Amino acid sequence: MSAAHLHLLTNHVPIIGTFVLVAIFAWGWSRRSDEVVLLGLWGVLVVTAAGLFTLITGEPTEELVEDLPGFSHDAMEAHEGAAKLSMIPLGVAALAALGSLAVRWRKKAVPRWAAPVTLLLVALGAAAMAWTGYLGGGIRHSELEQVLEATERERDDGS
Repeated sequence: MSAAHLHLLTNHVPIIGTFVLVAIFAWGWSRRSDEVVLLGLWGVLVVTAAGLFTLITGEPTEELVEDLPGFSHDAMEAHEGAAKLSMIPLGVAALAALGSLAVRWRKKAVPRWAAPVTLLLVALGAAAMAWTGYLGGGIRHSELEQVLEATERERDDGS
């Protein structure tokens, strides 16, 4: 199994996972349920690990596909930059989750700040991950090239 297989196998986990985590944290916070928030905290660690794995397999995947017909270097660079940026809120969310889990382990209760803070970070991560996935689709999906070009033209015309 190549890096490209691994990248394609895992690249949806951080995207879909962050949206699932937003729902879990919103539910846990609204219900004041430590059990649901605890599930979300562990989920953040899993989704962040999947995101890191996907990021790590991106570079070898690029090397495997860069000479294929329809490959866009510009799309690849945009996707790569977005992937790195999208890991920032997710990484901070993982640190918040680890801190919350440490407090819970010592005090037997999830800190009250855990749900709203982690919800905000995961929501930022979800938006960034969705954008990263969208940009990744433009690397080899010719049907998205026109949409990406039109978006870029609109951005350039508006500035």
